Parts: sequence; structure tokens; C-alpha cells
Amino acid sequence: MKVLVIGSGGQIGRLLPAAFGGHEVRGVRRPEADLRDRASLDRAIAAFDPEAVILAAGLSSADACEDNPGDAYAVNVDGTRNAVEASRGRRFVFFSTDHVFDGRDGPYAEEDKPNPLSVYGRTKLEAERIVKAVHPAPLVIRSTLVYDAGPGARNFLATILQATGPVPCWTDHTATYTYGPNLADAVAELVTRGMTGTWHVAGPDVLDRHAFALRAAAPPRAPRPLRAGLRTEKARAALRTKLLSVDEGIELAYRAHERLQG
Repeated sequence: MKVLVIGSGGQIGRLLPAAFGGHEVRGVRRPEADLRDRASLDRAIAAFDPEAVILAAGLSSADACEDNPGDAYAVNVDGTRNAVEASRGRRFVFFSTDHVFDGRDGPYAEEDKPNPLSVYGRTKLEAERIVKAVHPAPLVIRSTLVYDAGPGARNFLATILQATGPVPCWTDHTATYTYGPNLADAVAELVTRGMTGTWHVAGPDVLDRHAFALRAAAPPRAPRPLRAGLRTEKARAALRTKLLSVDEGIELAYRAHERLQG
């Protein structure tokens, strides 16, 4: 299978090529493939002629979306429409988030009713609806709090490993943390098996941020779904890929970090 990853420099996109062993994978990023530039997407897709297109690009910082709603809608909503329309006739994979829920009673299952609190959550929910309206059988992956310690990692665990002093955190936000390479493996399995529909793919543990570790950040400006996380019974029942616990994911991440330090 030929697989095109749009946003191959991002938190998830950079991990996907390694997960598709035995398949031909090409990653593209801006300016070669810019969500705001439909013509660039058409060129990138036509040049590679993939069977499957994975959209792993977007504006994923909830605070940045809250501060710049125009950019958030231009990238996450209009950009997603550009990507899915450019991918007509091919498999299409879209990444979403638990921010589509309000966080009053999580973790959430695929059939639970979305009610986003933030600009980020609203843009991702609107993008989900566009994908499902435009494409006859898309694969929508909702995940949350993806972490790893590989080259180019920009996430909570990477912050911890790079910290030289105390890392501020809060304890009123619970969610399901997801080891990035494990997420990539699960997505590759779903794609190669031809799965469609909405899937929650995340780690099984529901933790607050202090329980996971410390997070270096100023107080968040975008509202978070506080009792959040994703229920993954559907994915765990269907996947051969085991969804890793936080302890298992952190162990693998630290081994990868040690290899890099070398």
C-alpha cells in the first residue's frame, strides 16, 4: 500500500512512517503540502498517487487556538476540507481529540455526544463532520495526550526530560495518556485492515497531570475538559496491537531517550 502522511513533521505524523513496515510511505509538510493551499495538496497527492491519505497536520495547541480563532478555523476546519476533498477516491484518515467532549463525565466512548468547550475542540468537531460529509468511509482517530521521547519530540514527557528545575502542574485535569509509537502502530493496523468509522485510540490509564509527572506550562488559557479521557473498548477488542499503559509507555520512552543520549 502507498500511504501519504500530510504533516509528517508533527507530533503524530513523524511517528507514522515507521509503523507501516512493508508499505511505501511518503511524508509531506509545509510548504510542499499546506492545508491553506488546496493546489499544494492536489500536487502532493497527484505526485505520489497514494491509496491512503493520513491527515496528521493541523493547529493542535488548545491555547494557540483560543488566542487565534481565525487561524484555528482556517487550518483545522477549512484546511481539513481542502485535504479531504483533495483525497477523493482514496482512503482518508483524520486525527481528532477528546477536546470534542466537555469533560464533565469522562472517559468517553465513541458514541458519547460531543460538546466542546474550547475553540480547539469546536474546530476539531466541525472538521470531523466535514470529513464524514465529504468522504464516504473515512477513518477518524480520536486520541489524547500523546507523548514520546524520540527525536523532535514536543510533548509533556519531553518537557520533563529537558527540565532543569521544578515543573509547574495541576491536578484537576484527568485524561488518558497515549504513547506515540503505540498510537502509530494501532493506526497503521486500522488502516491496513481497511477499518473505517470513529475510533478512540489511547492508553488505558486515566490520570491527572501530577500523577503522570509534572508539566512545564503557564496556566492554560483555553478551557480543558477536566474529567476527560477516551474509552477504548472498541479499539482494544479489534486491534492486535496492544494499547500500552502509562508504565509500559514511559518505560519504552525512557529507553528511547537513553539511546539518543548515548
